[in-house]
Amino acid sequence: MRFQVKRARAPDARGRAAGPRPARRIGLEIRTIVAGGLRILDKIEAAGYDVFNRRPALAGLDWARVLLKAL
Repeated sequence: MRFQVKRARAPDARGRAAGPRPARRIGLEIRTIVAGGLRILDKIEAAGYDVFNRRPALAGLDWARVLLKAL
């Protein structure tokens, strides 16, 4: 699972270096999806990569964090 989390983060790192961020609503939607996915990856790491006994899910403060990162 550790390998998969690392692999899932790689496109985000490449995307940040690719150039300017998309503008307007589509840009906000894309950034929100990416921020949510990265937050889930953070939670998987925090759970010791054990997704079978502790399912990662976003809680209230996580949603606020995702929105702030997307903006």
